[in-house]
Amino acid sequence: MLPIVNYSRVTDDELNLLVEGAAPQHSLPWSMRDTPIRLGSNEFGVVWAATRSEISIAQPLVIIVRKEDQRRLFGRFSQLRSDLSPLSAWCHITTPDRIDSVDDLVRYADLGDYAAAWAGLVVAEAMLLGDRPVSRIKIAGCMATQTFSIARTAALWLPTSISDTMERYDAAYNLFRSETRKSSRIRSALEPIWSTLTALSGAVSRQHDGRLLPLIEAIHLLHLARLHKDSQEADAFLRPLAHLLPSEVKTDLERLSILSPEDRVRTFDKVLLYLEKAPERERQLFAALAGYLATVAAGGAPSLALLSASAQRWPEITAWAYALGGVGEPVLWTSSFDGLGRLVARELLRPLRLDEPPTSDFALDEAIILSDPQLADPLVHLRIKQSRIATVALHPGVNLSVPMSDQASHEAWDPPKQSSSVNRGAPSTTALNPLALFAEAIWPYLEEKLAERGAEAGSSRGRVTRRGSNQGRLPLKTPPKY
Repeated sequence: MLPIVNYSRVTDDELNLLVEGAAPQHSLPWSMRDTPIRLGSNEFGVVWAATRSEISIAQPLVIIVRKEDQRRLFGRFSQLRSDLSPLSAWCHITTPDRIDSVDDLVRYADLGDYAAAWAGLVVAEAMLLGDRPVSRIKIAGCMATQTFSIARTAALWLPTSISDTMERYDAAYNLFRSETRKSSRIRSALEPIWSTLTALSGAVSRQHDGRLLPLIEAIHLLHLARLHKDSQEADAFLRPLAHLLPSEVKTDLERLSILSPEDRVRTFDKVLLYLEKAPERERQLFAALAGYLATVAAGGAPSLALLSASAQRWPEITAWAYALGGVGEPVLWTSSFDGLGRLVARELLRPLRLDEPPTSDFALDEAIILSDPQLADPLVHLRIKQSRIATVALHPGVNLSVPMSDQASHEAWDPPKQSSSVNRGAPSTTALNPLALFAEAIWPYLEEKLAERGAEAGSSRGRVTRRGSNQGRLPLKTPPKY
């Protein structure tokens, strides 16, 4: 039998007793709360449940606190009840306006029909940040991206502005003084794609640029065409964009279904030339077209080779390709993106259960208040028990993986590799270790033997008959062949 969940409005003293397991005198079942929560100064709302045991203990599930009272609450517990601090490590923390949108203790994530597109964009950003192929990207690297934070926030807490999520993203990284310059460099390239997918996912936002409306409509039509397995999906995608295109590009795209793969690549190159010369307001149009062409270039199948050369200069092309490749894909549990796709989609759509403890290390709001830059360890009051990556809740259920050092930032994408040589000039703390000295002495002989073996292996590989190489392909669902 499930425990009865209650709601109480308490003072400081009552909250002190409640967090120790004492049930408040006044409460009502949470399911009967049908009016907005109104809290006075130094008042708190608490959602709590009685444990099923011989002695009933009240267990707080959610503490509702006004923004202006957070500093006093978190500071008081940190100084006077450090055994319960940080509060957000074991109990959800939220504000009255946010909890008012919650009807049930289980909040389901919803990205409309575009979860696969969001997952593709998350993977694309992780690839761009790590400068690695998808086979070497880790799930922690995906959950450290800006796109993951925005998509997860959109899935759980609309309406929330993209700019607000980015401010919180930066604040979380600043706590650990982690490297964010790479994220900042590609942010401007990704922001229009975030706005487009947010609009398609059902959000109503003041941030949507009117210039994106043709792209929003084009992607919606592409989604419908793929759902109905329309072999003329390119025509549907181009319909809202045709009046914005140069005549030669428009002509090529209208004939896309009968073009050979070689001619499609030439069209891709032509679009890149226009992207090079396009003003800022038109850049996303040509980047989206180039991304779409990359998904159908190889005779209707996606091609990775077209993206590699332009990824550094035009990261938005890779981002659009991976996002558009997921448009119209309703099955999220395939092994797309080398198995990353289903893992990212799982985390994006994971329900938030307010009746269970948080899965983050702490909430950002509490961390900002408890961090102390004057201390040798500014985060000592947060009691972090991770060695490389901390999980910070930007909002309840929106968990961002933050590398705790620059080294950890690399390890989030790929484990460290042993150096192929020994730096003999660098000082070593093992200089007096007999085993280290022995290894140093025999290394030249081992190095010579390894070089000989490598030469023999290379000669052997050179004699193997080449049968041709397959073109690299995006791990997306293959569209209908033309």
